[in-house]
Amino acid sequence: FAASVGQFLRATRDPDVIGLKTTVYRTSEESPLVPTLVEAAEDGKQTVCVVELQARFDERRNIEWSRSLEQAGVHVVHGFSDRKVHAKTSLIVRREGGALRRYVHVGTGNYHSVTARLYEDLGLFTADPDIAADVADLFNHVTGFGKPQRFRKALVAPFGLRDGIVARIDQVAAAA
Repeated sequence: FAASVGQFLRATRDPDVIGLKTTVYRTSEESPLVPTLVEAAEDGKQTVCVVELQARFDERRNIEWSRSLEQAGVHVVHGFSDRKVHAKTSLIVRREGGALRRYVHVGTGNYHSVTARLYEDLGLFTADPDIAADVADLFNHVTGFGKPQRFRKALVAPFGLRDGIVARIDQVAAAA
């Protein structure tokens, strides 16, 4: 965790990084996620955190995280009242040679450094423009700044996850 997600988040200290958007479903006191968001906000970077308040058994902690983040200047969003935002993703935006480049982490874990010692999570680190644009569109949707028209590569519920999985199963079956 420290060598992967932690290192990815530490990249926001780079002065060319202009923004960090991330999600909190469950996290821990030891996780670098919240301090990284606070530090980035204090450095004047655009910071957004989607905090899921319906994370069973962690509702109180997530409310406390929300308050701390808001006090530090992080734009905190609580998702939707009718469904959970169960995404585990972070988006870093960096200025490179006069252009903006996005870096993304999408994972199965909760950015929880304690549970990361107990079991394995899968994570994807990428700068793929389509995946990064999908993650940016997802953050824009959850924060109320836009509706995704059509995701390029990501399978996102309720916008086609089921149909996308079934289509991929059919592709594999047809190739077999």
